[in-house]
Amino acid sequence: MIPYESSLMTLRFTGPNLKESGIAIYDLGIILICIQRAINKASLARTGRLYKGAIATREHRQEISLQLGSRQKSSDCYGLIPVVSGPELIDTIHYCAKLLFDSLFAYATGKVLDKLLNERSKEAQTATSSMYNDVSSIVGRIDHRGSIHGIEIGMPTINYDNIISFDIETRYNIEALNAEYFLGEAITIKASVFKLYPNMDMVTVRKSTHGKCNIFLSEKDFRKIRYDRKPGRIISFIGRPRHRLGADLSDYSEFEANHISFSAHP
Repeated sequence: MIPYESSLMTLRFTGPNLKESGIAIYDLGIILICIQRAINKASLARTGRLYKGAIATREHRQEISLQLGSRQKSSDCYGLIPVVSGPELIDTIHYCAKLLFDSLFAYATGKVLDKLLNERSKEAQTATSSMYNDVSSIVGRIDHRGSIHGIEIGMPTINYDNIISFDIETRYNIEALNAEYFLGEAITIKASVFKLYPNMDMVTVRKSTHGKCNIFLSEKDFRKIRYDRKPGRIISFIGRPRHRLGADLSDYSEFEANHISFSAHP
């Protein structure tokens, strides 16, 4: 067994009932699976292969898999270590674990939206957003009526002093992010409008690829489209897509436009 303090990642559960009985297998299993799934997403994001429905190959999943390396029964602490060894593979899984740790820290401290908005690394932004459902499932096991009152996650081999703590309050804060979004990079959409919503200053267009997109406008630009456009006229919308946490960043269904222009011909 690897010493707890030498684990790649550590997992500790807190709660008054844990002094007499351990954590339920169901709760532990869900949390461990979510951690591994988030590691997989970090690895896919690193290679630019994280998109809706993406699955790592069996060989790659084996290379980035974690296993239980230690357990301290008296305090319900678990140490997670890589399954494989070798300098290159260890570097890869360390990178993925560090990306997961940084993302968990942003979620736990309520700064994830700021992180996503200001993140310069596309792979880090993609991975952090994609982990939302996994993080929600992890904190979803926290319940004052149950045995788990708190979850602590550490990464002692990289940042020994920094422990990420989740409690019932952070659980509610993270679950509330389900209704939030962050803005992506500035792009241009060229499309014709087929539906208007005057009470929302919003129009709906069909994207050139597939699906519909709701575009939110200023009152001035909405009135311009409503009264000046001609049927079938292509309009250029310059702005930024709205991305929901946990959604595929390569696609979007909402867009904030800050400038519009009409094509010269219908």
